[in-house]
Amino acid sequence: MKADYGLFFWMENCGACEKMKPVMEKLYNEGYDIRFIDFTARRRFSVQHNVRAVPTLILKTEAGKEIKRWVGRVRPDTIKKMLKKNAKV
Repeated sequence: MKADYGLFFWMENCGACEKMKPVMEKLYNEGYDIRFIDFTARRRFSVQHNVRAVPTLILKTEAGKEIKRWVGRVRPDTIKKMLKKNAKV
């Protein structure tokens, strides 16, 4: 089963987030359905998804099933490889 979309949780003044956000934006522009969630502004939504640290990327199906989760800074090539394996384009 592959994920239909990704939730990328980030926040301002987070060094790891600032490094990952451009990578996620590039992947979004390549056709991956990535939704950018400001951890601070969307606190309740973040808690509902059990996000305790940023950056966090969660891959989910339309039915809401979590396929994969990464917490912390992840290398761009690792993210792309895992998206190819686990997400629809």
